[in-house]
Amino acid sequence: MELDEMNSNELNTQRAFHAIELVLKNGFRTMNSPDETIIRNSFINYMRSNELIDYSRMIETIIGNYPPVDPNVTAEKIENIKIQLLEQPEKRKFDVLFTPIRSAINAKIKRIYPVNDGIELKIFSNIQDIMQIINAIEEDGLHYIKIRTNNDATYRQFLFNAGRAT
Repeated sequence: MELDEMNSNELNTQRAFHAIELVLKNGFRTMNSPDETIIRNSFINYMRSNELIDYSRMIETIIGNYPPVDPNVTAEKIENIKIQLLEQPEKRKFDVLFTPIRSAINAKIKRIYPVNDGIELKIFSNIQDIMQIINAIEEDGLHYIKIRTNNDATYRQFLFNAGRAT
């Protein structure tokens, strides 16, 4: 007995990722929450690091016991997003088991965040430990984005106060 796949792995990957993005975007529509960024990044990491996607297992792994970072995000909101995500294979016509094709989501991963006039932050790949790499801080009533760097040349390029007496 032979089984015919309903969709190609590439189409499954594209449809699943698109569905996840839509649910997250709609679920966090009225708030700019770090939880959306964390959860989205977790899905990208999962889809890029697993050889087989069991869609319901992926949903459970990522948000089954997710503790929100934002105090405005309730456990009920996360549960509602989870329910919506679990409905997506039927709604968006993709298989619940498939081999992810990483190149099928590469172009969709990129996000650009406006930071200040003339400055944008572009994230073009999944980031392991994103909460340890990028953080928002407030000092003296001003908002800052703090980004850890592993590039010495870039770091030195922004040492504006180096050598100045304080």
